[in-house]
Amino acid sequence: MKKIYLLLFLVISFSCQKEEMVSPVTQEQDIVAAIKAEFSLSEFPDEYIKNNLRINWNEYWVNDNDESFSFTTSLNSQLNGDNKSLFYKYHLVVFQMEGNWKFKLAKFIAADKKELNKATLENIENFTGTHSLYDLTGKILEI
Repeated sequence: MKKIYLLLFLVISFSCQKEEMVSPVTQEQDIVAAIKAEFSLSEFPDEYIKNNLRINWNEYWVNDNDESFSFTTSLNSQLNGDNKSLFYKYHLVVFQMEGNWKFKLAKFIAADKKELNKATLENIENFTGTHSLYDLTGKILEI
């Protein structure tokens, strides 16, 4: 009888440990799914961005300082002038405030594509280009 109790205890213990190992990944996936469900550019005034910006929901990182999520986007391009080109890209930054998801669209512009590739809000002090932050209604929050 003691062997049965021991076996039952080990099975339950192993199951609990296995669940704890999977839980953080599942929780993060649930958070991303909730963010994705709430995200919308329907009120964004720029039709080009509204129609062409695609969020890469599987390409993100979490900022441990403020628990924000930053997602890469499909809208990366260049602006060509007479003698020079400028490169730009967008990131979606999401954080929780008072139980609600808050969204910011970050735009980075640089003359050097390598410089642009390493641009993030978390690394903004090392970025030599310009950046702007917008809310999802197109209001400029920061330049």
